[in-house]
Amino acid sequence: RVLFRSLLPMGRIAVEINEDANRITARHWPGTFQIKDIHTVTRDVVREWSARFLQVAEIHVWAGFPCQDLCGAKAGRKNLMGKNSSLFWEIPRVVTLIKEEFGATVVVKEVLENVQSMDKSAT
Repeated sequence: RVLFRSLLPMGRIAVEINEDANRITARHWPGTFQIKDIHTVTRDVVREWSARFLQVAEIHVWAGFPCQDLCGAKAGRKNLMGKNSSLFWEIPRVVTLIKEEFGATVVVKEVLENVQSMDKSAT
């Protein structure tokens, strides 16, 4: 019978292209596995994660993406089809890979953030 279960994560993986953000991650969460480009997260990469974290029961995906193409202050914004904000589409792609490679017994929770001033047609 388990009376106490650790609340510490088994591991942390950060995907971030910004070097300043990567330095902050490394300083505050040492040992975080860092990936510089979301486009390099393939099925093979996620499969390696699932082999590394065999006993994981729950995965939390915290994601954000550039708001330049969504912000109400930008004239002619292209919403989720814009060069920067289209990175949004990488989130469901990676979440799908995680669910497929870790299996149905692993709970996947997602938290996404962006701007409130998005155009209604972008939602």
